[in-house]
Amino acid sequence: MKKLLGLALIALLILPLTAKATITLSGSGSQADENGIITGNIYVTVETAEEIIGNTTIKLEGNHVLIKSIEGIGAWVKDEENSFIAEDGKTATYVFKYSDNNGVYEGTGEKVQIGIVKYQHDPEYAGTEPCNLVMRYNEAPVTIEEKQTPNAKTGSVLPYVGIIAGVSLIAAAYVISKKTNKLYKI
Repeated sequence: MKKLLGLALIALLILPLTAKATITLSGSGSQADENGIITGNIYVTVETAEEIIGNTTIKLEGNHVLIKSIEGIGAWVKDEENSFIAEDGKTATYVFKYSDNNGVYEGTGEKVQIGIVKYQHDPEYAGTEPCNLVMRYNEAPVTIEEKQTPNAKTGSVLPYVGIIAGVSLIAAAYVISKKTNKLYKI
């Protein structure tokens, strides 16, 4: 009996006391604003029957970008004491927790936004490699990239149709007026 009790105590010490949920990170970036600031949205997906309890840490690393700020959103609160941006702006740590439901987030399997990060291109970088932000949380890195929109096609066919129709009407009026403007002798 003593051996069984001893093994149970050892098992309790070896096994973690709190289980961390499996978090799947994702992100999206906006286009740069007039000041060159790109807004990145940080999302997590926590499966049903999983929970996030307490603080969770995400590491951020800039590839040719400078991180300007990180903020929590909604019920997701940034831990101000443990979150920081490195002095050079190239790396950061975002520690967050869920503020509702006594700090326990119960997974729904849906993507939920947990933060906003603002960054800009490093003005000292002149290379051709992509500029982006990489997030890590115990898994493969997730990249937030600036939204790129293709150049919109400018112009329309309608003005050309109007010009052609106008020239045709003028030509038709000229031809008709030439035929009907004959001088008759009285």
